[in-house]
Amino acid sequence: MEIDCPDSPNIDAPYSSAGNTPTVPRANGYQDVEMEQQTEQLQMNRVAATEVPTGEPRVFMSVVFQSQKLGVAVYSEDTCEISATEIWESEQDFASLQLMKYQVNPTVIVTSAAGAGDKFMSALRSVVDDETQSSNGFDVQVLKSGDFMFEAAKRKLLFLELQGMPANLSAQDKAAYFASVVNFTDVQKTRSIGGLISYLINNRIVNELEGRDQPIKITSITSFTLGSMMAISPDTMHALQIFRNEYHPSAHGIGCSKEGLSLFSLYKTHTPLGKNLLRKWFFRPQLDLDIIANRQEHVKMFASAQTRETVMEICNALKQVKDMPKIISRIQT
Repeated sequence: MEIDCPDSPNIDAPYSSAGNTPTVPRANGYQDVEMEQQTEQLQMNRVAATEVPTGEPRVFMSVVFQSQKLGVAVYSEDTCEISATEIWESEQDFASLQLMKYQVNPTVIVTSAAGAGDKFMSALRSVVDDETQSSNGFDVQVLKSGDFMFEAAKRKLLFLELQGMPANLSAQDKAAYFASVVNFTDVQKTRSIGGLISYLINNRIVNELEGRDQPIKITSITSFTLGSMMAISPDTMHALQIFRNEYHPSAHGIGCSKEGLSLFSLYKTHTPLGKNLLRKWFFRPQLDLDIIANRQEHVKMFASAQTRETVMEICNALKQVKDMPKIISRIQT
C-alpha cells in the first residue's frame, strides 16, 4: 500500500525557537563578519537544542490547537511508545499546554503552520521552569500544515507496526485495527499523531537503518489524560525541591548540568532505564489509587527481611544492564 509521506521539514522554518536565520549582507566590512558569526551561532543553538544529557532519552511532542481543542502526541525513545490526548484549552493562558510541557519535558516540540497564532506560539516556546526543564531546553519547529491533515494522519497510522499486532493484515483490516486503537472522533488528537509520525520519519528518528518504505515499529499507542495525574505547578515543584539542576560552571555553558541536592537525588537506581522511569514518576504523580496501592505493595515486598537476599541478587544482576536505547541509537548513528 502506498503511504503519503511528506518531504522532510525545512530546518530553517519560521517560528523555530532559534528564530529565523538572518540573511548575510553581500556588502564587505565588519557587518558581514558580525552577521556571519550570528548565523553560525544560531545554527549551533539549533543543534544544541535537540541534544540531551548523556543517558537521557529524547522526547518528541506534537501539538495542534483548533476550535478550543488541544491535540497532543508524545513519542519517547526509551519506550518507543506514542501517547496522545485531546482536551479543551483556554486561549487566555494555555494552562493545560504548560502543564503537559512540564510533565512531558520534551526535547523537540512540533506544530502545524496553520493556526500558529502569536499567543499559541508564545505559549509553546515559553519555558515553564528553568530548574526542572532539560538543561538544553527544547526546540520548537513549525511544520507544513499538510503533515497535520486529518485524512493524511489516518493513512500514516497504517504505516505503523505495533507490538502484538496481527501480521499480514490487509489495508482494510489495518484500518479497522487502528480504528479500535485510536478514536478518530478526536480529530485534533489524530492530527497530532499524524504530525508526529511525519516528523519521526522525515528526521530519521525511527528506522534509521531502513528505508522509508519499511513499517515503523512502535510498542503501542496509548491515551493519557491529566485526570490521572496530579497537577503540580512548577513553583510548587521548585519549593519542594523535587528536582534541582546544577548548571555547568563554564561561563560559555559548555557541558551538561547534573542533579543537585533534591528529593530525586536521594533515590539511587541501578540502571539508567530505572532512573528515567523514576524521573517520570516524580514529574507525573499518580492520582489513581489502584496504581498507588500496587506500587506500595511492591515496595513492601522488596523492603521485607524475607526477600533481602533475593533483592540483593536482583540488584547485582541489574547493575549489568546497560542503557539499551542509548546503545542502539549510537549503533544506528
